[in-house]
Amino acid sequence: MDNVERKIVAVNISAHWNIPKYPVDGPVMLGSHGLVGDYHNREMRQSFSKPGTFKPNTDRHLTLFADEVMFDLNCELGTELRAGSLGENITTRGLGDLSQIRDGMRLRIGNHVIIWVTEQNQPCKNLAPLHRLLVKKVYGRRGLLCAIQCGRGHRIQEGDPIEVLSDL
Repeated sequence: MDNVERKIVAVNISAHWNIPKYPVDGPVMLGSHGLVGDYHNREMRQSFSKPGTFKPNTDRHLTLFADEVMFDLNCELGTELRAGSLGENITTRGLGDLSQIRDGMRLRIGNHVIIWVTEQNQPCKNLAPLHRLLVKKVYGRRGLLCAIQCGRGHRIQEGDPIEVLSDL
């Protein structure tokens, strides 16, 4: 096994719907449906299959994006993307581009938080204003959508270890 440190490099929130989210200096508590203080920590969320309607938020509590991909995009596109620029709640390092982590797999953050991967995150049109090629270049490595399995009420922060556990 390699000696790469797998950790959170930023925890990002925003009280508003759109991007970016902003790195928080210090611990952030996990609420029932995401990070306390983040717009997406809600019982109901917008339905993407039926625009204009809402559905229970059971599958999109947290979004993860890899710092390694952000670095690559900055080099490829000449951008200055930073943690939270793509709307992710958690910026990771050491887990690769996250594309190899399959739906249903679980990840542990610190000692108390377990999240499960609901699906790979797909690039959305909200990224287009950041760079005209960003949606195309990030395809297949946009990160993960996850739900909180356990750990509500616990806090996570920059530097916390993160590891892939297994399939459900």
